[in-house]
Amino acid sequence: MSCTLYALLKHPEVLRKAYEEVDRVLGPDMAVKPTYQQVTQLTYITQILKESLRLWPPAPAYGISPLKDETIGGQYRLKKNTFVTVLVLALHRDPSVWGPNPDAFDPENFSREAEAARPVNAWKPFGNGQRACIGRGFAMHEAALAIGMILQRFRLIDVNRYQMHLKETLTIKPDGFRIKVRPRGEQERGVHAGPAASVAAGAAPGPRARTRPGHNTPLLVLYGSNLGTAEELATRVADLAEVNGFATRLAPLDDFVGKLPEQAAS
Repeated sequence: MSCTLYALLKHPEVLRKAYEEVDRVLGPDMAVKPTYQQVTQLTYITQILKESLRLWPPAPAYGISPLKDETIGGQYRLKKNTFVTVLVLALHRDPSVWGPNPDAFDPENFSREAEAARPVNAWKPFGNGQRACIGRGFAMHEAALAIGMILQRFRLIDVNRYQMHLKETLTIKPDGFRIKVRPRGEQERGVHAGPAASVAAGAAPGPRARTRPGHNTPLLVLYGSNLGTAEELATRVADLAEVNGFATRLAPLDDFVGKLPEQAAS
């Protein structure tokens, strides 16, 4: 998060685009809580977060061992169980993957097209294999929500003209990084607000999908949720299924312990 705020302050054009997306998706009314769907629409904010994790991954290295004798890259011979340390800071700056200027901050590195064209193991900010962060999805969603709400409310001010200086404890982080903020004025907030923001602010939603002829195929949708996200997703699935003619039932997992239907679709 702190590295992302630093990057935004040092790249005014990126910050401008981030404000535009936040105003369009979240809208100007700060009393309206962002929904799960709105946070998933903060795609440019997510690109910014991923690019920050590329340049400044919190865990700067991970260890790995081959399960059998291997030749890596056609030239490095490793015997079984040889312990190798992968420096993530170097991995994320490989010019053959990230281009001739890999130190440049560019959220377009994480556009949908760029991600699809890149080797999946070129970006490893959450660790590797069984030791990788199990909460990666939650962390990214939470970070996008936090950055979105900060930008919805505040202008960021780099009062000290800070330059990145990393310190390392358990993770790496900016040392001595401090900023100031001021509330965004009424004229600043919502100038880019679009249809999504209008709905969030209480405008009438668009027309619902037209219900199709019912075939009444049974569909049981179960959810297990501590924070409400899974329940919200399950509700959307059930609603869509009902529109498409299913005989839908929505319930928490606890209600069907040991008594799952054997013939209904689920």
